[in-house]
Amino acid sequence: MAVDLCDDRSYQEALQELRSQAPWHLLIHAAGQAAIQPMLLLSDMAWEQQWQLNLRAACRLVRDFPRLMPRLFSSAEPNQGEVMTNSPRPMIVLFSTVAVPLVLAGETPYAVMKAATEQLTRQAAKELAPMGIAVNCLAPGPVDTPLWRTVPATAQQEVLERLDSSTLTTPEELYQQIQSWYHDQSTGAIAYSRASR
Repeated sequence: MAVDLCDDRSYQEALQELRSQAPWHLLIHAAGQAAIQPMLLLSDMAWEQQWQLNLRAACRLVRDFPRLMPRLFSSAEPNQGEVMTNSPRPMIVLFSTVAVPLVLAGETPYAVMKAATEQLTRQAAKELAPMGIAVNCLAPGPVDTPLWRTVPATAQQEVLERLDSSTLTTPEELYQQIQSWYHDQSTGAIAYSRASR
């Protein structure tokens, strides 16, 4: 199912479709958009585009997706009833980036939105913990994705030189981190990959 997370109608239609297939035990929100541009040249539209996909979409999913996850309470209200411990713990995984601790020139809106995503992770983990829902955040180094391929070669080299490893992060590494969170029952975690902080 394809969905435009920045389009209200598309988003609501997707939620309706997902609701018909509930419950869901895992949400991974990996959509992202970045553009390298000096901060003083950024238009209002550039900021709005970064907000829409990189932060607003994450906020909406964190608000709406718990309703599609297994009900871990004997009551319909999350602040009532007893937790039913025989259900597997659902998890929401958000994405940040090593651009946050690296403070890369030209990536201000992207880094600002992802830094806010990290705080969203902490806040959501706190508020959803009574419902038995974990919220964690992956902040990987560069992964071989269409987003990374749009970064100019000189900027790619600068990023790789500042990381603990000159190789790209692999999807397998991200999968292993999620598996580790499941094993440890972690919530509120921010996992940086290869960042020299």
